[in-house]
Amino acid sequence: MEQKSTILFTKKLTEKQKKSLAVPIDDFDFITIKTLDFECHLSPSQTLVFTSQNAVKQVLEKIHIPLQQPIFVVGNKTKKKLLDYADFENIKQPTHETARGIIQLIEEQNANDFLYFCGKKRLPTLENYLNKNGKKHQVIEVYDTCLTPTLKLYVERYRYICFCSPSAVESFVSTYKLTDKQQCICIGQTTAKALRSYTKNIEIAPKSSVESMLEMINSKI
Repeated sequence: MEQKSTILFTKKLTEKQKKSLAVPIDDFDFITIKTLDFECHLSPSQTLVFTSQNAVKQVLEKIHIPLQQPIFVVGNKTKKKLLDYADFENIKQPTHETARGIIQLIEEQNANDFLYFCGKKRLPTLENYLNKNGKKHQVIEVYDTCLTPTLKLYVERYRYICFCSPSAVESFVSTYKLTDKQQCICIGQTTAKALRSYTKNIEIAPKSSVESMLEMINSKI
């Protein structure tokens, strides 16, 4: 008899990622990404800011970025997405993988002119800082996150439910409820914060990556 999964990922995984687990896993995309039309004109002095892989993908498909352009990024995967495209020479990445990490980087580098590429759904942390401190900047929305909850799942049977973004949390709770016996695994602090209104059973992966989440689950089963 086929073993039923007790693990739900609210994001589609690669075959390699799924095979890294010692037990079956169910994975569904609880969100989808919609491309938005946008225009921008780069100047060599501007610092580009990316806080997600989705933003990198949309921008690289539409505009040419010079290799010497100053770039601030959040997260190893976001940086890798850029370097997979070209050998950018001036990428800086903060230690903390949040908007607050970018703020710290701005203060360390004393930068003043930014193009912030982002999604329509985002926290206001970075924009509030830029406005409050009189930093010249332009916010360019390049994608939208659409909630697409997978229907008719018997979610009570899952022991572990994994979330990679606040939007995935929003999508899940729009259709399902978490039980006291279920453990939630989050990719980072921002996602965990979105969950705290619905459960106390939250753990955060040591690193902000799917692989780190899977390693955490493997250590528990």
